[in-house]
Parts: sequence; structure tokens; C-alpha cells
Amino acid sequence: MFIMRNWSMLAGTRSFNVLVGAAGGTDAPADFRYAFERAVKECEAAGFAGSNIVRSRIWARDSATRQIASNVRLEMLAGARRAASASFIASERMPPSIDLIADIVAFDGGEKIIREYEPAIAPPMFVKLGGFVFLSGNTDVSATFDEQLEVILSKISRSLEVAGTAWAKIVKVDAYVAQSIDLASAWSEISARFPCPVAMTSVEGYSAPEKLVEIEVTALQ
Repeated sequence: MFIMRNWSMLAGTRSFNVLVGAAGGTDAPADFRYAFERAVKECEAAGFAGSNIVRSRIWARDSATRQIASNVRLEMLAGARRAASASFIASERMPPSIDLIADIVAFDGGEKIIREYEPAIAPPMFVKLGGFVFLSGNTDVSATFDEQLEVILSKISRSLEVAGTAWAKIVKVDAYVAQSIDLASAWSEISARFPCPVAMTSVEGYSAPEKLVEIEVTALQ
């Protein structure tokens, strides 16, 4: 196991990000439950309650591991812990003997509001906390990167509208792009669409093999 802890500020609000790695072993679900439980305890030790968790990401060694971890996350981050979510296959990111990284972000704030898709699916549409709106990672399965990007931008716009905020209020963008895509071109295309700097990470895969990009957005309320 390994643990990484990071403290930062966004628009004057304190946040905490913890990453906990776990090996799959002979009982992967149990190992992954421990990783998420430990991540929640790390948040609490840093002064953030479960209701302050606003994002969770899964980093997995392969597709099967990602699916097991996704099921465990639904169990471990339920109720007040439920958060905007995303998941990735990224074997190059894994230290030796680590199959999963549970990546959790918590923010200062009061009441958390969770908005589900209709019908509800594994990730919520967004959560609100402390004057921020945190959208789950948006993806698409259209044939090309450009087509997927256009659909994703439309989904983001719709979610912001439902949340009662606007494109101009976006303050943080994280794009996760498949390694098969020209990353320099992808970064230019994505960056040109948003009103704030874009952070981009290359990954191997997502919840479906057709997906080429996933974008997380955080906006002011």
C-alpha cells in the first residue's frame, strides 16, 4: 500500500486530495474496500467529514480491476459520501504490486447537494458544496475524438445549466485523454474550449473501449 496526501486552495477554498493504493491479491474487493476506507479516514484526519468528499477517481491496472473497484466504490462512497466520479485504466501509473489507486478529493463547505442523472447511473450528474459545482467525468462513445469532444462539451453545458451556473464560471478542468490520441493536438483542442487552464493526463482506457477522453469540470455556483 502507499498513501499520498495533498493540500491546496481553489478560489480561496481549502481542499484535500488523498491517494491510497492497494494490491488486488486473492480478495480484491476486500483490499479495495480497505483502500477506500483508509482514504475516507485520511480525509477525516485532515479535518474533512465524509460529507465533504466531492470527487473520487479510480486508477486501475486493467479493465477487470476497474470494474471491481467501481462496484466497491458504489458501496463505500454512498449516502453523504457520494461524490462526482471518474475511473481510468492506467497501468503505467501503478507502482509495483499495486492494482488500484483510490483517489479522493474533499473541500471545505456546509451542506452538500447531490444531483443524480435521470434515470440514476453509477456517477451522479454533479455535487454542490461550498459555492462550487463538481461535475462527474463526462465521456462519449462516438466514432472519433472530435465527435466525442463535441458531445462531452454539450453534456457539460447541460449539467452546468441544471446546476444553475454557467460556462464562464468554470474554474478547473481536468481532461483524461487516451494514449492512442495525439496528446499535443488534444490538449490544444480541449484548452481552446474552456475559460480557464486545462490540466491533461494520458490514460490507457475507461469504462468502455470506445471512449477516448473524459473531462471533469469544477465551476463556481
